[in-house]
Amino acid sequence: MPPAGWALQATNASYTWKTATVGTPHGGTHFADVEYDPALVPQNEWLLSPVQNMAAGATTLSLWSQGSVYWCKTTYNNCDLEVWLVVGAIGGGDDVLLGLADDAWTASYTWAQSTFDITAQMPRNAAIGFRYVGTDGAQVGLDDVTLDGTLVPVGLQQFTIE
Repeated sequence: MPPAGWALQATNASYTWKTATVGTPHGGTHFADVEYDPALVPQNEWLLSPVQNMAAGATTLSLWSQGSVYWCKTTYNNCDLEVWLVVGAIGGGDDVLLGLADDAWTASYTWAQSTFDITAQMPRNAAIGFRYVGTDGAQVGLDDVTLDGTLVPVGLQQFTIE
């Protein structure tokens, strides 16, 4: 992890994005996964796609994710899976927060689809950023990222987190 062409920015190297081989992926045989740090160390873990040409007519970003409703969304709200368009380096004033993937979760550790309309964000060349942020949260999974129904490319290959 990360897949070829993707970038990882870890603030907590022991608990950052990795390839999960245990559990049931949404598609394929693996998925991206980030675990929470039980030592209560704050996490700010980024997984970035290769830069996508949004000006080419991209309109919809879709992804599947899972996590704990109890720890990340409702009772404690200790973590979030944010979805971003990242222009240049992370944290620039032109980055766009599309929303939270955890908003789609209705049950813990059940795959849920999130879709984001990115029409208003064009024209832009941007990476798709997935940010796990929180303290004392829970494990989160991510799989099957598509842009207008096509798996997000990794170099010359298509992307299902494998």
